[in-house]
Amino acid sequence: MIRLIFLKCPECGAALQIESDRKTAFCSYCGAKVIVHNENEHIFRNIDEAEIKQAETDRILTMKEMELEEKESAHRRMLTFIWIILTVLLFSIGIIMVTMDKTKDSDGPGYMVIMIGMLVGIYGMIFLSGSGEKRKRKRPGYLQIPDALANPGNLHYSAAAQALQAAGFRNVQCINLGDLRLGLFKRNGSVESITVDGETPDFRNYYSPGARVIVSYHGFADE
Repeated sequence: MIRLIFLKCPECGAALQIESDRKTAFCSYCGAKVIVHNENEHIFRNIDEAEIKQAETDRILTMKEMELEEKESAHRRMLTFIWIILTVLLFSIGIIMVTMDKTKDSDGPGYMVIMIGMLVGIYGMIFLSGSGEKRKRKRPGYLQIPDALANPGNLHYSAAAQALQAAGFRNVQCINLGDLRLGLFKRNGSVESITVDGETPDFRNYYSPGARVIVSYHGFADE
């Protein structure tokens, strides 16, 4: 019975199945020569296992965040219900007291209850609107984009890349847009945009150190 081993092509990354007794083979996709019994097989396997573990960790963290957000949402709905009931109750009691007060005294207890109801309504609205903002939670081992890159257009792309690498990002790539002709209106090397995994970064969010960070900058096409 022929036993097969599984490995990846070092050139194109295609998944290959090769007989275990062979020392070399050729990739059926790109034609590259593959050395079967060497450290590449273990390297690729370790990379795959690391990616699988990272994906599983991300999934668990996402599930926990969703559970926490659901609990916070339920808590906020309960507080909103209590706030509405208390505000309506205070206004109702105050109006009834004012109606029953024959002296019509503007400093009477009925007006005081109405005033308290207004304060409860205003402060409750302020508190609930603030608590409704979605907070970004820190993940162990995850990174934030440096605040110095909030306005990257004033920076040279090399400085932006160094700041990202100093923050711990490992996969930083600089891309020349090649959009300058004379360089009169835009400075050569100035940053146009920074993206993380293809999206504009949220400076409150946390990202994986291996996230793909691209720094696009203005430059001459021939550079």
